[in-house]
Amino acid sequence: MRPLRSLVLLCVLLVAASAPTAEAAEPAGISLVTQAQADGSRRLVASVKDAAGTPVPGTAVTFLARTAFGWLKLAEVDTGADGTASFALSGLPAYTEVQARVGEGAALQAGLLLALPDPRGPQRRPGLDVLSRMSPQPGFISPYPPVQILFVAALLGGIWTTYAYLVWLLIRIRRAS
Repeated sequence: MRPLRSLVLLCVLLVAASAPTAEAAEPAGISLVTQAQADGSRRLVASVKDAAGTPVPGTAVTFLARTAFGWLKLAEVDTGADGTASFALSGLPAYTEVQARVGEGAALQAGLLLALPDPRGPQRRPGLDVLSRMSPQPGFISPYPPVQILFVAALLGGIWTTYAYLVWLLIRIRRAS
């Protein structure tokens, strides 16, 4: 009876060892969305799924932003149990295009074009009443020069005019002799 029991145990072990192992799901698709936060910032959320459409946990997702000199790596985040990875995108600097990539050589990637903030400048040039509240000496930031700057400009102009007159007189004296 003992050999039969050993033989059954051996068969069970062989069947268990030859059973196909459950492989980790391979990522087949990635999507990228942006979510607005309460503080005004944005969060990038990447969802990684396999060919059957089920979430793939434990996959490294690389978040990138386009700059003037190429792609800047912002973060690398592993997906959670729900197959999503997220990254908080700060307000500054403002990126126009972001991507999420999975795998070596960017086998899977998803991108988003982000809207630029509207840079609104003043509609008209502020006057002295506004600039005087901003600085005790508004002439340095204002197109309207104060009296002191005009006085110094007139003084320097008079000095240089006097030098020019003296040079002109010296040239006339030299020619006369």
